[in-house]
Amino acid sequence: MDPITADFGSTLAEPAAPVKTGYIFAGWDVEFPATMPVDGLTLNAQWAVVEYAINWDTDGDGIVDDTTNVAYDTVPVHEDGAKAAIAEYTYVFSGWEPEISAVRGTTTYTALFDTVPNQYTVTFDTVGGSEIAPVTYAYGAVVAEPAVPSKEGYTFAGWDQPVGPANADVIYTAVYNKTAKAQAK
Repeated sequence: MDPITADFGSTLAEPAAPVKTGYIFAGWDVEFPATMPVDGLTLNAQWAVVEYAINWDTDGDGIVDDTTNVAYDTVPVHEDGAKAAIAEYTYVFSGWEPEISAVRGTTTYTALFDTVPNQYTVTFDTVGGSEIAPVTYAYGAVVAEPAVPSKEGYTFAGWDQPVGPANADVIYTAVYNKTAKAQAK
């Protein structure tokens, strides 16, 4: 602000409040005088920082889940997004839109997620027969039945349950019938 020049004892009119981006004028550090003091006076503006509402859409679904007030020119902080995993996918938090930066006004940040197909392990327990290594499949993938396991003295009769799509970790257990030769012993 420009200085006020006046003679000692002259009546003073308080100037318009100064303006500072991100702050509210809170007054002068000393009371503004009604008349010019003998030696002049320096007044320092006092400021209150403006706080802005920061809205957080933590699930990335367009619904604000959390709001915090953050001071102007401060970088807001929030825990990573909170979207829950569903059977088909795992949601991996990948950042905020827009990218978080110093506060300049009310802002809504939306969590971004990468969807990663859930992986499930399918195990074929051969109950002492020829070994079959476990296989990992993405959710919903068609599980390929392995080669028929062999077990001495037995004939493979199938699995204990129908082999279906991968939608959970599962163990299929081999079912056998004794061969005639094994029964005679």
